[in-house]
Amino acid sequence: MSSDGIQSREKCQVVPRSLVENAYIASYVSIIEILHMSIVMILIYIFLGIRESLPNDKTFHD
Repeated sequence: MSSDGIQSREKCQVVPRSLVENAYIASYVSIIEILHMSIVMILIYIFLGIRESLPNDKTFHD
């Protein structure tokens, strides 16, 4: 009986661990995707700002 109880406890512990690991992996992946998209958008805005600021500076100098 004691060996069966230990085996059932191990089985119960294994499933939540895998679920927790999957949840952590999913959360990390979502955070990385959000950071990646935010960085891409920031870079796009920076490049657009540089492209828009350079002609404006040239026209002001002219």
